[in-house]
Amino acid sequence: MNVTQMLSDVRSRTGDVVAGGDRYTDMEIIGWLNAAEQIIATDLVNVLRATFTIQRTLTTVTSTELVALPDDFSEIVRVEYDSAGSTAYVQTKQTSIRDIVMLATIGNLNSQPNATRPYFYIIGGVVSAGGLYTTTQPQIGLLPVPTAGGASALRITYVRRPLGMNLFKTRTGTTTGGSTTTVADTGANTYADDFWNNTELTIVTADAAARRGLEGMKKIVSDFTNTGGIFTFAANNAYPIAPATGMAYRVDDISILPIQVHPLLVLYATGIACEKIGQLERAAKVQGEFEQRLQKIAGSYVGNIDVGLVGDTTRQQRATVS
Repeated sequence: MNVTQMLSDVRSRTGDVVAGGDRYTDMEIIGWLNAAEQIIATDLVNVLRATFTIQRTLTTVTSTELVALPDDFSEIVRVEYDSAGSTAYVQTKQTSIRDIVMLATIGNLNSQPNATRPYFYIIGGVVSAGGLYTTTQPQIGLLPVPTAGGASALRITYVRRPLGMNLFKTRTGTTTGGSTTTVADTGANTYADDFWNNTELTIVTADAAARRGLEGMKKIVSDFTNTGGIFTFAANNAYPIAPATGMAYRVDDISILPIQVHPLLVLYATGIACEKIGQLERAAKVQGEFEQRLQKIAGSYVGNIDVGLVGDTTRQQRATVS
């Protein structure tokens, strides 16, 4: 369920079926949906750790110690480094600057970091600047400082956090190619790498009768590449046949939560909407249903905690909640 569908569902449940209706603005409803996403993510992050854990590569720059972490970064799980550009990653050790200095002073060569296996540390959060406190984007530091830059030199596994859904993060376009796990649109190359990650791409119309079966198919974008405008999907989320040039598609933002939880976002927003227009009894009933269903979902996963490092989307799609 993408953000546009959620918005329509909330309006339908509350009788405010006209887009931009007079009861609530679109941005109000999106705010309620995002509030629900934060609440659910906080409650389920431990039992659905694999769902929130993803792997990405980062680029290092020559003589630069710090590399910006993704906007959705919450907690580091593993850091691997490839000094030779051969994707032969080695796991690195987390430390602090103080510990690095101490090791260098002691001269413990067996424990010291080196160019092929550096140590890493995480900085960021609240810092003081001129007596004021501000929030900075988390960064990862490498010691020793890389002597040569490299695309994808760092491979990080981390727990992500919801950034909130964006009603305006949507696009319609026409394919310029594709495969069973990609859709290409050279017109989308104005967007940065990863901009369309974790969105939902829908084939609207096919180019020929042989591909009519693709119409209406929805796929989660696992990676977006600026060069060529490539939307990539996981291997277990592939098309039965490859899309071709000239097919209309649409991209919409979605929640990072498992699809089984998406109806709860709508339920929470519906409760807030009812409260706003004075339907307090219905609002309390809907809120109670939200809490009960959230507890039931959490309980259904407790006995099957996935401790893997990379989210198992197949397992998420198989899981059902009655």
